[in-house]
Amino acid sequence: PTQLGQFPAAALIYRRGLVKTGDVMADVTLAVEDLLKLSGTPLPQDAAFDELRLKDVPQGTTLKQGQRIDPLIHYVGRTRVAFRSPIAPRQESRAATDSPSPTVKLQSLAPFIDHAKKLVSSQTGELKLDWGKGMLTINAPAAQGASGDLKSAGEIKLADVTLSIPLDVAHAIVVSLDGQTLATSKRMLLQLMTEEKATNFRSESLGDRRHRITSIGENPWQVRKLDGVVRLRRPDASKLKVTALDQFGQPTATKLSGDAIRLQSETLYYSIDAR
Repeated sequence: PTQLGQFPAAALIYRRGLVKTGDVMADVTLAVEDLLKLSGTPLPQDAAFDELRLKDVPQGTTLKQGQRIDPLIHYVGRTRVAFRSPIAPRQESRAATDSPSPTVKLQSLAPFIDHAKKLVSSQTGELKLDWGKGMLTINAPAAQGASGDLKSAGEIKLADVTLSIPLDVAHAIVVSLDGQTLATSKRMLLQLMTEEKATNFRSESLGDRRHRITSIGENPWQVRKLDGVVRLRRPDASKLKVTALDQFGQPTATKLSGDAIRLQSETLYYSIDAR
């Protein structure tokens, strides 16, 4: 339910390109014969695998220390992989065919990844992940918000939006609906979400922050109530008309002001309009 509930803003961000696409940070060329030998790839496969799927990753690959690209590269920008076949190589790729495999063209990741502080930012600067505190921020001209442990973060000040949400699992995003930046937009959507849990879901502690599920629960699903304040920082913020919307996007009778939107416990969407 919570994933479906976050679809509207996510779809706008993706379809309208409200968050910039990063540059290609790694250009990797792999030989097909090496792939057949399970020789491995400099782009790690294990970064996004859980413990069960990780067992399927071939062990003992021929890649040596230093040949593996930092898996956090995927948070920084794009990666591109090409395959070099030993059969009838094209004329323009003969030089690459004669070179050792794999070949890698890698941009410096140092400006974007700080392992000591557990911080990584996108090459565009619009996305920042603090995996130590468990929080992601989006700070683009037409889409701004945060996801994760917003309680520990305290007041989150973005370019045009300030979030004060005392919840350890919460997601808040403001997106433009008219193609303008949030500083000038006349139509915006504020979308929020917390965490979900099936009725009668139960687990037991195993220590070391690990738990075992003893009951997956049943319908209906429960969603944690919202709390906090969202503020738009623009000269006409107090004149912005803010209307709470129901789960179908239909307006309710509630009217608020854009300079201090006090979140209602069961409202996931707000339309924000210039008067």
